[in-house]
Amino acid sequence: MSSNFQIVNFSKEHAEAFYTLNRIWIQRHFTIVPEDIRILKNPLSEIIKAGGFIKVALHDSGQVVGVCAMKKLTDKPYDYELSKMAVDDDYQGQGIGKELIQACIDQARKLEAKQIYLESNTALKPAIFLYKKMGFSEVNGNGSPYDRVDIYMKLDL
Repeated sequence: MSSNFQIVNFSKEHAEAFYTLNRIWIQRHFTIVPEDIRILKNPLSEIIKAGGFIKVALHDSGQVVGVCAMKKLTDKPYDYELSKMAVDDDYQGQGIGKELIQACIDQARKLEAKQIYLESNTALKPAIFLYKKMGFSEVNGNGSPYDRVDIYMKLDL
């Protein structure tokens, strides 16, 4: 990643960017649904206070240019779900997504997670390629609250 960026932990001042980056990305590819809005408008209660965490890519200017959440899972065999990842259009192709995912994986390892799960869509070829490059493999899914999901993946830590 360029030295013009750093990965930091989410704090309240990042909430608006978390919402905006994800809303733009979801609406570009799919239809945003109430479940998306609930999570995106309430990252502290829906992700952080629920045992998960969010990593934020900050440009040296202080601008949030990428985000990635890890939701704590309790009803599945997985420890965390990689979700709500988005990178500002102007900063794509610079390795920010990869750095965000790696930071999430590293923190999950520190928290002694054994498996990370994610849901995606096969139309998102660059994302699927990145997930596979990061070590995720396809698994059978148990359904999703999102109609857009057609691929389920996991990473053994």
